[in-house]
Amino acid sequence: MLYIVGSETQTATSPVMQGEDKCRLWFPSLTNMMLAIAESLETIGGLFPPSIPRHDPRYEDADAYIDEDEEREQWKTLVAITEKYGSPHGIIVTN
Repeated sequence: MLYIVGSETQTATSPVMQGEDKCRLWFPSLTNMMLAIAESLETIGGLFPPSIPRHDPRYEDADAYIDEDEEREQWKTLVAITEKYGSPHGIIVTN
């Protein structure tokens, strides 16, 4: 679960945090999270690289598959994008 930390007094940023028991910084601000989402959508076409099992009968279209090396590169790109906007976790959303 992600949530935004607010304050009764005006602050420059409102961090996006994750977790219920242990609060972990996810992004330093909602703006940074939205910028990471936008750049991820523009760069890799989603919030996660597509991961389609090659032996899944639901996916008969060969164009739906991506090479494992390409998937690995897309994960590296996603990590770089999230780090650029201040997230130490390498992904934009949680489960």
